[in-house]
Parts: sequence; structure tokens; C-alpha cells
Amino acid sequence: MPLEIIDSDILMAEKILFGKAGIFSLCEGDPKGVIASKNQRIEFIKDLRTLDLRAVPGSGKTTALLAKLIILESKLPFDDGSVILVLSHTNAAVDEIKRKIEHHCPRLFHYPNFVGTIQSFVDQFLAIPFYRNSFLLGSLEIGNERYFSQYSNSFQIILNKFCKCNCISREFKTLLIRYYNADKPRTHELYFGLASKELIKENGTIPEFKIPKESKERLKLNGGFSDEEKEQFSNFYKKFAIHCKGDLLKHRGLIPYRDAYSFANILLHNYQEIAVFLQKRFKIVFVDEMQDMDRYQVDLLEKLFYDDGKSKSIYQRIGDKNQAIHNDIESEDCWKDRIPTLEFTGSHRLNIFTAKVVQPFGLYPIELQGLANSEVDFVKPHLIVYDDPKEVLPKFEKLVKEKNLDQVKTNDKYPFRAIGWVGPYKEFSKGDHKGEIDYSKHVIKSFFDDFKKESEVLRADYTCLADYLTRFDTKDITLASIQKNILNAIVKALREADILDEFSQRPFSASSFLKYFKEKEGNENAYNELKLKLYNWSFSIVTGVDKYQEVADYILILIEKHFGKIINASVSSFLSEESENEKKTQKEADAEFIYTGENGIKVKLGTIHSVKGETHIATLVFDTYFHEYNSIQLPNAFNGENHGIKLKKNKDVRKKQTTKMLYVAFSRPTHLLCFAIQQERYDNLNFSDIWEINVN
Repeated sequence: MPLEIIDSDILMAEKILFGKAGIFSLCEGDPKGVIASKNQRIEFIKDLRTLDLRAVPGSGKTTALLAKLIILESKLPFDDGSVILVLSHTNAAVDEIKRKIEHHCPRLFHYPNFVGTIQSFVDQFLAIPFYRNSFLLGSLEIGNERYFSQYSNSFQIILNKFCKCNCISREFKTLLIRYYNADKPRTHELYFGLASKELIKENGTIPEFKIPKESKERLKLNGGFSDEEKEQFSNFYKKFAIHCKGDLLKHRGLIPYRDAYSFANILLHNYQEIAVFLQKRFKIVFVDEMQDMDRYQVDLLEKLFYDDGKSKSIYQRIGDKNQAIHNDIESEDCWKDRIPTLEFTGSHRLNIFTAKVVQPFGLYPIELQGLANSEVDFVKPHLIVYDDPKEVLPKFEKLVKEKNLDQVKTNDKYPFRAIGWVGPYKEFSKGDHKGEIDYSKHVIKSFFDDFKKESEVLRADYTCLADYLTRFDTKDITLASIQKNILNAIVKALREADILDEFSQRPFSASSFLKYFKEKEGNENAYNELKLKLYNWSFSIVTGVDKYQEVADYILILIEKHFGKIINASVSSFLSEESENEKKTQKEADAEFIYTGENGIKVKLGTIHSVKGETHIATLVFDTYFHEYNSIQLPNAFNGENHGIKLKKNKDVRKKQTTKMLYVAFSRPTHLLCFAIQQERYDNLNFSDIWEINVN
């Protein structure tokens, strides 16, 4: 029997998600715009073809996908035994799907179905199988932080080895180190994006590294290089980078996230039948937030599940290309529309005023209807014109109070937000003041002195246990973030104690540590005890209970009694209760992001990246400087003209970035959008009459 979704299925999903009908299905008295929006969502839910779905902000895209998943889960397994694959770009997006529907459709989240990030899918189904089949070694650890740290060590060790055996001169060694330290980001790209065939042959082996004869010559450091010598050095450096990369792979089982895709592509090249197997297993494939995928991710997904239109899978790509702010510049336009492309054009977040402001900032034109309704009157978007940046937040807070927006019901702790593209001050990149802080260009910190980017507060690796137990993601409504931190803390302590995984003879990762406990003979009770402890510690910590001493005691017992090692100075330092360099707790760090006005209204500050996907009651957007001020780059859009269609396809890169940033920023609020612009820039620009001017 052919697979289909009918009206009764949609009613069933509505009752599960909302406890009533009428969210998707039509109701008597629905306004014209709402009827059109519902018809669009019903069309998508029922459609079981390979397609694209473009959805404007606040259009209910995720909710429609959840309804479709609930319906399809009720029909599992399909007649041919196939199942469902759901991919997204971030763990947060995947966790949101699980939180909302896992208890309604548990089969969807268990084997043989798969719901996860694209990275976890590639790791599990392609990269790790390739590694095990090709190298016949222990576990593979995929991640950037440890890899980059270990790469620096490997670089130095191998360099010293070659120098000692007179393979290269000390002067040449100095030059390599200078090159590496002078521009690490570019150096990282050199080995981070190497073509896979240069690192791994098609049979899965790593080529041997040989010192070129010309590299043994002593090169002079004073007097410069000829073009031929520069090319020679560049070629040598690339080969040396490959060698360091191969050393980490062979001896430590370490690769960065990006290389997992290199492994995947080699596997698919060698075994083309794997793509067919995955297509047969996953009858329906959903990729949510497609716009956030990088080009190499899009290309791999196309190879697996579109296959030039020959795929056996139903492949549905979902997202909003106008909000593609997480992928790199080179990935622009990598998501090409295919026929059919469905659209959700009605935003249930944006009011009619805000929708008119947002639409001209769409890089890829799409109709945008503001369908929001509220018990409090909507407010026209406001321009806050200022001379002193410190005036802006008080004006915004006063405006929120005057419009009674603090009376709007919400479950959000911080419904009023102030955001910008650039957070901290930048340095002069050239001229007499190169390297000095440039305080003249306005960034978020110009408006609020204590601002720090969230990435400066939350990290994956810390110097002491106390930081692991306080610096977790407080936005995470599950226990995943703190549990991950506790596991990372235990693994960090084991590394400090020089304890290796006896199976692989490498330092433990969080996953290999759990695997060790689970698989080691006679250790089942210890594994179950650890899982219970992790849950209890995590639950206690997120509810405000201090579990520092219990975790520290467990680590001490683990090292001394289980592994039979002594507590060395490094472990003792790690277990010191207070960090020397990072004494601020997460609570203190959070406080640095909050402005409290004279009316007691709290405004949380952040970057535009940090609020993507959020909904606010009122949003203040700062006109920040990134190569140029946002307002100066996009004068037409602020005047109500569609800006995207005037940008050249392969040029105007900065303007395209700015367009997408402001599209995301301006589409956050339900009631009030404000844009803060300095008087001088305001005087030189024209703004459409949809904006209300606030200069007092």
C-alpha cells in the first residue's frame, strides 16, 4: 500500500502537539492570511516527494515538521522495512525535536531510525567505519579542540626530530615556526582543508613523508627569498603539515570534524554501494536548518540522498536561505532550489509593521506576511538616534515601559534583548596604530562596557574542576550540557594523571571512557554506578546543589584505586577548588550580559549569532562596525527597497553577509523592533516611513 498522509492523520498530530484541532486544519472565521498559511503547512505535511521547503521566520516550520514526524512514526516500519532519517546542523536543534516529541513517538529515536546532527551521522555511518576498515586501529576521536592542541605539539616534536637528524637546518626550523605562529588561522586552514588524496591514498594508507633534497640546504634568513625559494618553502610546508596530520591519525587516532567528511568521501568513492544501502534503509530523509550547512556538507548529502535524481530516498530540505549566518562565505548559494520548492510565507511571530521592515533585507526574495496577534498593541519599529552610545539602552528600556510591553505574558526569562553583529572592540589592522584597540568603531561593548561574547565564557576545556561544574550551558533545558562537562572533567583528570585507555593505548576521550567501563569484563556494576552518579550529580548541579566534593572524591578514588596511580601535582592542581585564571562563576558571567534600567526592566545583551532561532517581545539592534557600519552598507533596504536583488552574484560579499545578519536580527521580536544609529549616519541616510524616529 502506498505511503500517504491524510486529514485524519493531521488531526491526530494536532491533538498530540496542542491538545486541540485547528492549528493546521482550517477553522471557521480564520482570516484570509491565516487560511493561506494553514494551507501551506498542510500541503507540506502531506507531500511525500523529494522537495525543498523555504520558510520565513516564525512561520511554524519546526512545528509542521514535528507534526509530519509524529504521523510518519505511527506508520513505522514502512512496508519495505525502511525507516526515517532526521538531520540538523546543531545539537540544540536536535535536542529541541527530542524534547517536544520523543515521549509521543519513541520509535523514531531508536534504531534503526536516526535523529541527530549531520556530524554525528557522518561520524557513525561513514567516517568511523572507514577508519576501522582501513587502519585496523583502536577508537577514532573526532573533534577540533583536542586535535588543534595536539597538532601544535606534534608540529614541534616532529620539527625537533628532523632538526636533530640534520634533515633540516636550524634556520629552516626557525622559519617554519615563524610561518606557523605568524598566521595560525591560515595555517590551520592549510591542514584543515587538505585534499584527502594528499593525506590518505584510495586504499586507505598514509603516504610516507620524505624530506626533499633541496630542503636540506641552509636557507639564509636575511636577504629575502626569490619566488622560486618561496614556492619551494610553501610546498615543503604543505607536505610537512600532511605529515603532522598523519602522525596524529596513526598514533593518537585524532582528526578534526572536517576530516570526517574526507573519510566519508573516500569510503563512498571506494564502495559506491554504501550510498544505495543508506537510501534503502532511510526511505524518508529530512534535513532541517539546511541553510546552515557548509558546502562540503551539502555536497555529501546530495551525493548520498539525491544522487542526480536517481536516489531511492525521499529527500526533503527545510530552512530559510535568508538566515544562513552560520556557514562560511564560500558556502554561499550552495543550497540551490530544486523543483518543487514549497514556501511558508506567513509569520506568526512578526506583526505587520515589523514584516514590512524585514522583507527588504531578504537576500533571496520571498513574500513575508506578518500574522502575529497580541493582547497589547503592536508598535511601529523605532529608530533610536544617538550621539553617545551610552544613551541607547536607557532609551530602549524607557520605550518598552511606555508601550506596556512589560505586561505581555511570556515564559522567557529575558524577553527584551539588545544585539549586534560585533561584540568586542577590534584592533587597528594597519597604519601607525596597528595592534592597538580601535575605540572609534561602535560595537556592542560601546553601548555596554561589561559586555563579553558568550563564547568567551563557555568553553569545552578548563584548568580546574570547579570551572567544569559551573560553566555549563544554562540555556540547555536537559542535563546534557552539565553531564558532558562532568565527563570531560573526569577525562581531563585522567590525562593529567597520564592514564591511558588499555584498549587503544591512547588518552581517554569522554566516549572511550564510557565504552571502557561498559565493555571491561567484570566492570558492569561500576559502569551502572557511574551512569547513576552522572545523572544525580547533573540533576543536583542544575538545581543549585554543590556537588564539587563528591565529584572530586570520585576522581581521586578512580585514579588511586581503580587505575592504581598516584595523585601527581597536575591532578592536585586540577582539583584545586578555585581557578587562578577563571574565578568567575557562570552566574557572575551571566550578570555581565544584563542591563537593568531605572524601571527595573532587564535587557539581555548578545550577538546576533547567539539569538538565531529565538523569539523576543522587543529587540534592540545596534548599528555595529564590521568593515563598515551596517546602515551604510545597506541604505536601500533601510529605505524599504528590496536589497538582495541588486547585489551581484559573485561580488558584494560583505553586503550579503550584512543583509543576512540584519534579516536574522530584525526578525526576532513579536512587538517592538528598534535600531540604534548614530546621528551623523542617520543624517546621511533615508529611511522609509515605516520607521518611527526617536531622537529624544
